[in-house]
Amino acid sequence: MPVIASQLRDAIVQQINSAGLQPSIKALATYDLAADIKDLTGGRILVIPQTRTIEAIRRQGDQKASFSIDVGTQFKGKDILPATLDPYLSLSEQIAVMFLGQSINSKTVPAATCVEASWPHGLFIQQHMSEFRTLTSVVTLKFLVN
Repeated sequence: MPVIASQLRDAIVQQINSAGLQPSIKALATYDLAADIKDLTGGRILVIPQTRTIEAIRRQGDQKASFSIDVGTQFKGKDILPATLDPYLSLSEQIAVMFLGQSINSKTVPAATCVEASWPHGLFIQQHMSEFRTLTSVVTLKFLVN
């Protein structure tokens, strides 16, 4: 992926970490959603570039680019009861709402606006829950970049 994907990822990490979301856990830039998941204690947010799409908007060669970024909220605690895990699922929703319709506020990223948010992706939730006793809720944010 071009440099813009990592710059966008880093700007998202910075905005999440400065937003004061609850429960308060740190966002990290990465390329691996399952990195160190066996040893995880507590929670974390992982931000991962997923895809880049370029579309021609006219025959003359004008293009628009979009990027999809995954934001994975993970929590591993002593129990997996809904009362323990629901705040972390809510955090995923807070992140989606925080970015949807907003432009990234960063000097290092060209005008990038979040035009779509989708969550949760059940595959990660089920696989990580059964293998690692870890909640993983993934929000995919789609950004159009000018």
